Amino acid sequence: MTTRALTRDLPPVLGKLIPRLSSPFDAERLATVAAIDRALKAANRDWHDVASATTAQAPPTQWSYEPQHRTESGAAQQMRAWLTAVAREDWPNAWTAGFVADLLRRPSLDGLSAKQRTCINRIIKQAFDRGVPADRRAP
Repeated sequence: MTTRALTRDLPPVLGKLIPRLSSPFDAERLATVAAIDRALKAANRDWHDVASATTAQAPPTQWSYEPQHRTESGAAQQMRAWLTAVAREDWPNAWTAGFVADLLRRPSLDGLSAKQRTCINRIIKQAFDRGVPADRRAP
């Protein structure tokens, strides 16, 4: 997803709320943070999306998965199918998109760390909750 597309997906009310963060009153700043957080959650966004939209860095390039002959366990093949489906979506933030792309470049998804598996399970749950079907064509 490009930064331009990301800024279109952010709630328009943020343009009115963000300047209120410069208030000299602590309570007003705190209330503004809470209002921004509510607006982001209502749009299925978070503070990472705001940070991504405000940085000058170019978005990560889309990586196209090319199937190769792989020797993976059934669980790893299923994980690859889900990650391939997620890679085709436009909702993942920049970190998630990069993480998924890096994993799909690996010759095998067997032997991942517990932390990597935890992140993958969180991403797969998000995809499932959004109705993304696993890509059964992935090897």
